Amino acid sequence: ITGTSMEVVIPTGSIGDRAFTANWTPIEYTAKFDSAGGSAVADQQFTIESEDITLATDLTRDGYTFTKWIVKIAEGSWVADADANKIAHGSYGDVTFQAIWTPINYTISYDLAGGTASGNPVIYNIETETFTLINPTRTGYIFTGWTGSNGETPQTEVQITKGTYGGLAFTANWTPITYTVVYDANEGFGAPESFVKTYDSNAVLSDVEPTRPGYVFSVWKIGDDQYAAGAILNRDYATEDGATVTLTASWSKGNFSVSYVGNVLGDTSRVDGIDPATITITPTDGFHLTTVTEVKVGDTVLEPDQYTAIVSANKRTATVTINENVIIDNVTITVGTDGHTMKWYEIDADNCQLQCEVCRTSGGAAEAHTYSSAWTPCDDGLNHNGTCTKCGYVATIAHNGGTATCTTQKVCIDCGASYGALAPHVLNKVEAVAATCTKRGSIEYWTCVNCGHLFSDDAAVNEITLAQTVTERIPHNFVGAVRDNGNGTHSFLCSYGCGVYGGTTTHAFTERVAAEAFYKSSASCTTPAEYYVSCICGAKGTETFQGAPVGHHYATKAGQSATCYEAGYTEYQECTRCGDTQGKQPIEPLGHGTYLFDASRSGMTYDGTFEWATYSCSRGCGDHYILFTVIAKDTAGRALSGANVSIVGNGITVNGTTGANGMYAPDTHFADGEYEVKVAYQAGESTASTSGQVRLIDGWVSGGVGVLSLGNTPSDNGSGGGSSSSGGFRCSMCDVYESNRSKPVIGVIYTIIHFFVHLIQRIIYAFGR
Repeated sequence: ITGTSMEVVIPTGSIGDRAFTANWTPIEYTAKFDSAGGSAVADQQFTIESEDITLATDLTRDGYTFTKWIVKIAEGSWVADADANKIAHGSYGDVTFQAIWTPINYTISYDLAGGTASGNPVIYNIETETFTLINPTRTGYIFTGWTGSNGETPQTEVQITKGTYGGLAFTANWTPITYTVVYDANEGFGAPESFVKTYDSNAVLSDVEPTRPGYVFSVWKIGDDQYAAGAILNRDYATEDGATVTLTASWSKGNFSVSYVGNVLGDTSRVDGIDPATITITPTDGFHLTTVTEVKVGDTVLEPDQYTAIVSANKRTATVTINENVIIDNVTITVGTDGHTMKWYEIDADNCQLQCEVCRTSGGAAEAHTYSSAWTPCDDGLNHNGTCTKCGYVATIAHNGGTATCTTQKVCIDCGASYGALAPHVLNKVEAVAATCTKRGSIEYWTCVNCGHLFSDDAAVNEITLAQTVTERIPHNFVGAVRDNGNGTHSFLCSYGCGVYGGTTTHAFTERVAAEAFYKSSASCTTPAEYYVSCICGAKGTETFQGAPVGHHYATKAGQSATCYEAGYTEYQECTRCGDTQGKQPIEPLGHGTYLFDASRSGMTYDGTFEWATYSCSRGCGDHYILFTVIAKDTAGRALSGANVSIVGNGITVNGTTGANGMYAPDTHFADGEYEVKVAYQAGESTASTSGQVRLIDGWVSGGVGVLSLGNTPSDNGSGGGSSSSGGFRCSMCDVYESNRSKPVIGVIYTIIHFFVHLIQRIIYAFGR
């Protein structure tokens, strides 16, 4: 055809190959954009062949951030609700994209100006539901409203409506409260006028102090706080507007001086006002009291009913008690006194003192009695008398001084008379010394260090002589260790430890001591020992006696298991002295166990003409045998049936013919050694033969046979003669060979049964071991 055509007709009868090419024009599609409230985006035209078109992302919307486009209305290749960031090359079909927006989170900041508020949000966005700000509180202040994002005029109710966007800031506005401060004179007079205080601002208190008779103004108090007059009130005591706070005057009782007229002293120089007071008065040195003549408060002389004055009977103290509410000024007390008249007075048996005859005030410290040098002994022999030259006191005192001995009395150092008892003896104890078999001893006794006399008791009643203290020696006691004198006699050691032997006695061979020292012949497990009869000193006589056999001392010995070749024996008892055994039973050799296929030592020659299988004893003794399989192959690698095979060596000669699979597997157990293997083959006029040496060492095979070199061989190698291995089955566990297994199903069933019989045998064998 010429050009392009939408309709091509091939008439009946047309001939010849023809070729047609389809021509296409891409369809133009429209992409629309729903900005969902954001800035408008123009439509976009595209075709399936258009290059990638990136969708716009710079659109805007108040209070929102553009997130992505999704497919809203989809046709052609578009998928509804899918995310989209471009119109990809190859896309087709009209499409409408919808913008997805994420609301922007804005912060709300609050300046509470010292107040507190909880529950106001700090984050919101354009979609947040309408909410009203929670007003703050502040101690001592009245909240007047919010300013900031709501304007310059404070508002006590601020509402953030849904749809608002952008950062917001609000400041709390406050007005401090005011309250009245009142002064309370607290029973006093002249309290200052009250005043008004503004919260959180200082106020200066009045410096005017109230007055109260008998008291001194101290401070103004509110609770535990104290303020002096004129001090700064720098704390607030009210939190409600218009409240009243009271400052209460605190008073101290007046403290007034006390002075004394006369030769006296008082126990205080000041007294508190208002309270009653008791004052004790004492005279100065050299005087005693006579009377309290006058008491004044300030310039006023007190009346007798305003105080009480009492002078003690000994004129040494006076007490003045002033009644309550009387002392409102300084106090003056006038007292009358007289001088002392002194005289010596007896104090006790040891001392006398100068004292006033009126008040008995002492004129100094007490002094010891003064006696003349002439002391007169009393008739009682114990005392003597003397008279004090100052106060006339007569003292009777015991003789004193001097030293008595065990032969003379004491002599009084005052009057010279002898008195008292003799002194007791001063005794030293002499310990007893026990007499021994070599030395004399002595008894226990005492000696006086003054007179040298000896006594048998510590009371110095029984006097003795030195000779009476001596005790004689004791005889030896020969009952200690015995000693052989070597002359047919023995002696005994003295038991007192002097080292002397005595009591010599002729040997008496009466001891039967079964000890090695007296061996004539030693004992064995079954034969008794023979000993010499001995003396108590250890000397051996000539007569003998027999002891008991030692007896066997058996220890358990481990048995030894039997092996395939060697016998074993059971656990038994063996004497550690003589080697005698008990209970040792022989165990016969086990003989070889089941021979199992040893895959690790089986294989095939490199050219595939010879393979072998090694079977090892299951008891692990190392005994084994090998089965051969000879495979007749030509140079082309084809198996040859009907080939003659002979194996000779190590006393074994085996002949056979390969089967249809070219294999000859003799039922012969081959031991380690050397074998010559020959293979001969004839088919028509084609003949060939090969041979090789095969070596068996520890179950491993080296050497081989080689392939048969033939000119032309029949293509049908399955027509050879029968073979002992044709259609057969050889068990890899027990080496049993079954030849009549030509039917595959029967062969498989037989193989399975045969395998499970061996499995059961192995389990029984394992548990038996």
